[in-house]
Amino acid sequence: MPSPVRQATRAAPPPPPPPGVLALGLVDVCGELIHLDETDGVRMTFARNEIVHLRPSGNAPELRVYVEADTPARAAELLAVGLDGVASWRHG
Repeated sequence: MPSPVRQATRAAPPPPPPPGVLALGLVDVCGELIHLDETDGVRMTFARNEIVHLRPSGNAPELRVYVEADTPARAAELLAVGLDGVASWRHG
């Protein structure tokens, strides 16, 4: 049985996605954002356990986009949306 603290954590709705995440268009494609980790860039976990991770390269002047999904086709779709979102953000 989960502890009372764990139950309260589960019951609390996730915070709304930051405007920058919304601007990337990922919530429209991936659904609800359930976890946001800013430890090493921005790692977003969505309700279907899909992950999109944006992070600066440690050795080059570039922003990397990593994705995790159930199928290669879905991963390719998430990657395309992530890259398009970053490109539109970059070019204003």
